[in-house]
This record gives sequence, C-alpha cells and structure tokens, in this order.
Amino acid sequence: MGQNLQLPNFPAEQPGDTYYLSPLTIYLVGIVDNASFDEKSGKFLEQMGAFVWKEGEADRGANNICSCLLKYFQKKGWLHQKNSRYTELTIVADNCGGQNKNKHVVRFLMWLVEAGYFAKIVLLFLVKGHTKNACDRMFNLVKLGYHKKNTYTYSQLLDCINEHDQIDVTKMEEKDMFNFLEWQDKHYKQPTGGSFKITHLFTFTKQNLTPTLMLKQDDCNAEVRVDNLLPTSTRQNTKAKKMTANERKIAISSMLNNLNVLKSPGIRPIKQVELYTKWRTLIPDVNDREETCPRPSDEIIESVKKQ
Repeated sequence: MGQNLQLPNFPAEQPGDTYYLSPLTIYLVGIVDNASFDEKSGKFLEQMGAFVWKEGEADRGANNICSCLLKYFQKKGWLHQKNSRYTELTIVADNCGGQNKNKHVVRFLMWLVEAGYFAKIVLLFLVKGHTKNACDRMFNLVKLGYHKKNTYTYSQLLDCINEHDQIDVTKMEEKDMFNFLEWQDKHYKQPTGGSFKITHLFTFTKQNLTPTLMLKQDDCNAEVRVDNLLPTSTRQNTKAKKMTANERKIAISSMLNNLNVLKSPGIRPIKQVELYTKWRTLIPDVNDREETCPRPSDEIIESVKKQ
C-alpha cells in the first residue's frame, strides 16, 4: 500500500500561506510481514518495510511497486536461494488498480513461481468496504514523529519516519526502479481483460507442472478460472514463444540481470520554481534551503514565466 508525505513539513506550526502551496511529494510504499520473528521479545510481530523516494526521482506506478516488492524480498533473504523453506507465500492487498491489482504485479508473482523461488503464491484482494489491513495500522506508527516535528530536508524526514522499532525504512534510488513491463511483455502474455475488477483471489503454483497458469476466483467459494500467460503469437511475444523449454528456463532465471532501469522523470518546472520562490524562505537553515529548494536553471525559470 502507498501513501504520500510532503517536504517541507510544518506540523508544529499553524497553517499559513503554505496551506495553498504545493510541497515536494515524498512517495511511501509499505509492505508488512505479519509473522516476523522478533529475537528480542521472542514473539512474532508485525514489521513494516517502508520504501521511500522523492518526487522527480521516480513515479509511483506498477513498475515502481514491483521494484519495491523485489527490494523487500531481497532484503528478507527470500531470493537468495531457490527452493528454500519458504514454499508458500500469501499476499493481502487492497484493490488499487494503479499499484496492486494490475498485469505488472500478477506477472511478477508468476515469475517468482516459475523461477523457483516459491512453490505457491496466493494474492488476495480484500472486499470493497473491508480493506483496512495491517498496512493502515503500521502507517500510523510511521507518522508518529512526522505529525509532530518540522522536517526541512529529505534526510530529516527519513530519520523522522524511521524511529519506531517495527518500521524499517529503505530509501529507494533510481538504480532500484526497474521496467518490469518491458521484460514481462517479452516473456508473458497479458492477462485476459475484463476480469480483474471482480477477481479477489489469484493463485500461482507449480503443482500442476505448468507454472504459467494463473488461477482466478471471484471469492474463495467461486468457480476457478484458468488463464495461461505463456506467450502466444503476438508481435511482442514472438521471440519468447519460439524458445525451447531449456531456453525459457534460462531466460526466466536470468530476469534480474536483464531488467532496464527506469529513467527519472524529474521535478516539473513549475514545481521547481515554486519550491525556490515560495518555500525556500520558510526554511530557517541556509544549508537546508539549498538541499530542498535549490535555484532552478535560468531556462526553467524563463519557461515558467512564459506559461
């Protein structure tokens, strides 16, 4: 799940002119492990991995969510060794189509099964009206300090949201954001359209010896529908379809070495100018001003004046 933070942030002060201004957006994606063993207490506790990046460094679309999932699984050690003791994974998410419920995420999970990292993955979407989950609770812990302290720089904000023991903040960088869609379209067919909205249960498994089969159900008691994502004779998937079984196995196992990094979109010119002309004077420290609200180039300033 995702939320937005802002920078600069002045919760300790009364809203003034900044109420009408647009600050720099900080993207936050949270992934909660509901059964993480805490060695200090000897108990299983909820632990959130919080993945953060700034507006301009990357967007917050499905490619970025898959990049956060990949980073999280790597940090947990789940991708270090195939056929490990983590044979089954269950993921619970809300129904946000732009981030969670889309072709990027389901094909990423299918790759995890086909590559041998998990024997079975179940992706469960909560029913409309009942989507409150562990992420919502943990976001409250993330924001405990954020709602009380003024933060003027990115590093201050990261420290502020990383204070609780059950929160582990990871700063995502450009090199961590990958174009999964580009690779997926060469190795998997797109899921059958028209069924995502009503489907709440997706299952990926190697038990049927066909790891490209995605099982779909409207609910746990509904009829199972099967969608085979093995590429067919489309213009995008011709190369993948011609692969032998061994060639495909090699291609699937080497995906992590063949993902292209997404290009940073940059901050919109009008936002750069507003940060410099309207927000900069509100930050007390000169160095903090330069970090968060630097002066845009003359070309950008002139282009905004002409708008």
